[in-house]
Amino acid sequence: LIWGSFSDAVGRRVPFLIIGGLLSAALWPFALMTASPGTFVLLMTVKFAFYSMTLPTFTALIADVTEPDERTRETVRINTWSTVGAALATSLVAAVHLMGLNGYLVGFAVAMVAELASALVLLGFREQRVAKRWPSLSMVNEITANAPYFQFLLLNTLYILFMSIAWPLFTITVTRVAKLDLAVIAALNVVSDLASMAAMYAVSRAQLGLVKFVELQALSRVAFTAVPLAYGLVPNVPVLVAINVMTGLINPLVNTARTVYLLAVVPVEGRATYIAVANVLQGLSSFAGSMIGGLLVDALSGGSEDVASAMIPVYLLSAAGRLAFGLLHFRLAKYVR
Repeated sequence: LIWGSFSDAVGRRVPFLIIGGLLSAALWPFALMTASPGTFVLLMTVKFAFYSMTLPTFTALIADVTEPDERTRETVRINTWSTVGAALATSLVAAVHLMGLNGYLVGFAVAMVAELASALVLLGFREQRVAKRWPSLSMVNEITANAPYFQFLLLNTLYILFMSIAWPLFTITVTRVAKLDLAVIAALNVVSDLASMAAMYAVSRAQLGLVKFVELQALSRVAFTAVPLAYGLVPNVPVLVAINVMTGLINPLVNTARTVYLLAVVPVEGRATYIAVANVLQGLSSFAGSMIGGLLVDALSGGSEDVASAMIPVYLLSAAGRLAFGLLHFRLAKYVR
């Protein structure tokens, strides 16, 4: 929220992208060298504080340099290449691990190089200055009066809350219930990334409009209901492969639809601040949901070894919330027709 407001106040995006990327990348070596869990968490906290400089400013930059009629197409193109990069990085780490080398070291190195490259490539970028907008309390009234934006904030925050309830459980399921090793987990991620590339390629060819993206986002969020059900009730490898293919197909659609919808409904002045507000609420919601999910499992398990049974009610709670608030996302289509 702070970085988005600063970006709007000075009317610039690129300096925040460069500085945030460089500072974030610089912390990877220190995180790799530490053996203390507490120090690692602290370093990651600082790192993501720097990295958060890039999130609202990059989304705002997309809108600054594209015309409204081409914005959806360019957002799809950017997300497609992001998906390709993620798939290549995951595949590299999996291959290195299978060869008996240190996959963690390679993963950290790839992340650092990618962040450095993304920052340095912008050094020669000439951006157009946008109208300056200093943050003020009047923006609170503007946000609540902007029905398309405010409705999205409410629905997205509540959806992510229920969605993230299951997140800490996934790791427990794949490691303690399904007992998968790192190579299999990496393979599942590769399968998901390949499905994402296929989905983004199909979307780029289809040239969907904004309304279709909003409807596709709602349908995709409803489909995510199947994920906690699969992990909770049938956590075997074939089912997990199928679920990872499904999530790989719909994840980039949700991310793309979220971006194009926000850019369509937020005002030009204060654009980065509006996007930052949405990001902050989503982050707080996911933090709260993850905490709730972990605490519920601890309470239901009562210290016993039968964690699998304790996770089922929590998975069902997450599934119910995903279904309910996923269906409500169909209401957003009326704002962009």
